[in-house]
Amino acid sequence: MKTYLKIKQKSLAAESRIIKQEERKWKGDHPLRASLRQHRIYEVRVHSRSTNLAYGFLRGRTYLQVENKTYRKPDWMEVERLAIKYATDDIRGVKQKFTEWKSSYVLLER
Repeated sequence: MKTYLKIKQKSLAAESRIIKQEERKWKGDHPLRASLRQHRIYEVRVHSRSTNLAYGFLRGRTYLQVENKTYRKPDWMEVERLAIKYATDDIRGVKQKFTEWKSSYVLLER
């Protein structure tokens, strides 16, 4: 099932590249350009990060191996939802392991 999550990662990366190409077509302060940029940054990027964290968790990586330095808190509910959805183990075991894995998260101060 991790393969599906890897495909999701690649499709989100492709979506981000496509949106960025479209942004470049609209010059200046065009509302469509601003809307595309906002979607890329505040939706696609957040989902990409959540997917990457869930994929790293399922591959047995420590949190610090997946994400070394961060200034924003991840969407933990989304990460856990993805981990449970794509896990092949028992849901209760995944939830317990995820809670332990998440405890190594440290928010850096700017």
